[in-house]
Amino acid sequence: MKKIMLFTAVMMIATCVFSQSATVQMITFNKRNVEGVSISTADYDVKLTTAALQNYFENVAKLRGRNQRGFRVYLAQQFPEFGSLNYDIYTQVIQTGKRNERRTVINLLVSKGNENFVNVTSDPELIERILNFLEQFVSVHLPRYAVTQQAQAQTKAIARMERDHRKIVSDRDRLQRQLDNKEKERTAKEKELTNARNLLQSLQNSK
Repeated sequence: MKKIMLFTAVMMIATCVFSQSATVQMITFNKRNVEGVSISTADYDVKLTTAALQNYFENVAKLRGRNQRGFRVYLAQQFPEFGSLNYDIYTQVIQTGKRNERRTVINLLVSKGNENFVNVTSDPELIERILNFLEQFVSVHLPRYAVTQQAQAQTKAIARMERDHRKIVSDRDRLQRQLDNKEKERTAKEKELTNARNLLQSLQNSK
């Protein structure tokens, strides 16, 4: 049931996100402009998008990554979405635009080794696969990851609220026991006081 609800939520979010188109762009790498592929979205911030992209490459595709020159790099590894060869994959997530027009941009460079990055002229079929991958990532995988993160955050929030509720109930029960004990003490003291007053009255009357 939870899986059905999660799937439904993903589909609802996916339908609300405008279709994103990946494009071939010049991307700055190591102080030079390199032809690569970019896609942007206004629906997710840099932190979430970076985490989702890294999660896909490293937890789903099981690639080994490292940070290099402002990119997350996956060197000499197979990624079936791109083909059967070993590739060097360079990913970067940045923010562009001013406050009301901010967008998150994913940049992706692919090399077959030694930073010889592929381009439309050298390998148009691979570029097409990269474009398709980024569009699929933004339209499907990124919303799915966002929903999963929201669900996990909500689960943690509920767990915190449940702990707080249990503590309040425990404190209330403790205070109630203290109140009950005080009431017993009050009743006992009141009875003792009444007996003492009656004794005094009896002594005064016997004079």
